[in-house]
Amino acid sequence: MWYWLGKFESLLFYIPFLTYASLRRIPYSTRCRSCGKWLWRWENCRFGLCEKCAEEIGKSKSEGFYEDMYSGVIASDVSSLHEHLYRAVEKKVGFGKLLEVGCGSGYLLSRVQTPERDLYGMDISNAAAKTAKVHATEASICAADARMLPFKSDSFDWLICLEVLEHIEGDEAIKECLRVLKPGGKALFSVPNVKGVGGRIAGHVRYFSFTSSLEYFRQAGFQITSARKMGLYIPIFTYACEMLSLATNKNIPLNHPLGISVPESLAITFFVECRKPSIDSQPGLNPS
Repeated sequence: MWYWLGKFESLLFYIPFLTYASLRRIPYSTRCRSCGKWLWRWENCRFGLCEKCAEEIGKSKSEGFYEDMYSGVIASDVSSLHEHLYRAVEKKVGFGKLLEVGCGSGYLLSRVQTPERDLYGMDISNAAAKTAKVHATEASICAADARMLPFKSDSFDWLICLEVLEHIEGDEAIKECLRVLKPGGKALFSVPNVKGVGGRIAGHVRYFSFTSSLEYFRQAGFQITSARKMGLYIPIFTYACEMLSLATNKNIPLNHPLGISVPESLAITFFVECRKPSIDSQPGLNPS
């Protein structure tokens, strides 16, 4: 159902977006720059890649792909579909030493900058890391692989990892997230809902239902303290807000006005708060 609805919505907004982009001189292409195929979804026109080529380049972790993702107008964390996550993080996250895994352009880190937080960020893309240093001026940023974090074990009080794990095969990344947290440290994760409208898109290599996402974090060794289904999707209206948000480069969080848990079939993402067990709560371990 979501696949064909997405096709319809994209086609509905195709001409309006291209008209707006032409008037505002927003970069776009109606042909895939990789294979030359005509592009019929306005989202693909933004990046100049068809779905197949975007998926192949994304899986290869090509730096050229990330350069495009984080260059100029195209590179932006401003998105009505992400705003609800950022606001949830701002409400939940505490003080201390904090790491964002997959920090992108550093937009979220810039929003949580305070003197009470010692901020760190990492992203697999050098282009993203450079952009993040500009946005999050008080954070220490580096380019690295989430499957091999360049930080000591038991280092951070807080860890944030939003919409990242679905792009990484294997369990190394989630194990690294657990490793670098201090015992008793907390982590905030989000993963897209495979049953929702954005569950199966280019670049995703693993898929989560609400139940499987919770089991994934438990199997990694985390204790789950809270979890909710977020991002109520209202056909046409939500899509229109997202298109307008991307086109104007401004947040329009009208599609998530309540911030409440919604039915799984209508949720866009799952927001999960976890805790690394303290030493005295781990079976077979006793504090010294």
